[in-house]
Amino acid sequence: MKSTFFKTVLPAFAILLAVGLSFATTTENISAPAYYNNPVLGVQPVPGGSDCPENGTIECMYGEFPIYADEGLSVKLFIRN
Repeated sequence: MKSTFFKTVLPAFAILLAVGLSFATTTENISAPAYYNNPVLGVQPVPGGSDCPENGTIECMYGEFPIYADEGLSVKLFIRN
């Protein structure tokens, strides 16, 4: 009785526990907000934000517009090298 329990039920329980706990973890990366200057609408947020750093040589772009870290459009964002 004891060996049958340990050979069948215990591994099945361990598998169910592992599968159940795998759904308990999340790996969401939240992007920082970013803004661009639309010529018609003015300052607009970039949908989904941006993960571009504040230093570099090549500007990050949203379409044809450069993106910034603040609504005042004073901190440019650059492509990650």
